[in-house]
Amino acid sequence: MAISFTAEVDQFITVATQLSREDLERVYELRMAVRRAHGRQPKPSLSAAAFSKLDKRVRDDLRARGPQFWAYRVGAISEAIVATLSAARAIWKPEQLTPEQYHLIVGPFEQVGMTVPAHPDDPPRPDR
Repeated sequence: MAISFTAEVDQFITVATQLSREDLERVYELRMAVRRAHGRQPKPSLSAAAFSKLDKRVRDDLRARGPQFWAYRVGAISEAIVATLSAARAIWKPEQLTPEQYHLIVGPFEQVGMTVPAHPDDPPRPDR
């Protein structure tokens, strides 16, 4: 059986990996602030094959922009990969997280202007 991303995951990765280097740097800073305030958040479980496919997609998309990151700071591209991969996992398997955990993981992307899917247990919002 072939593994395929949900439309939400595919769209998230497409948009997130095209954010400016500055926005991705901000996402990482916000993610670290969340970690300091709330500790590490759980990671949704994926099969090895699903994780491999997700990891490859995120890495390939961001590494294609490598020179933009390498000229900026050593480690910047790795930080962007980690933050994007973590949020993509949450979007793919939100049912494995509480709404609070989900929003702590995807929140940094929302704070730089991205729209992310609601958690399945979120109350309905008129703007979604």
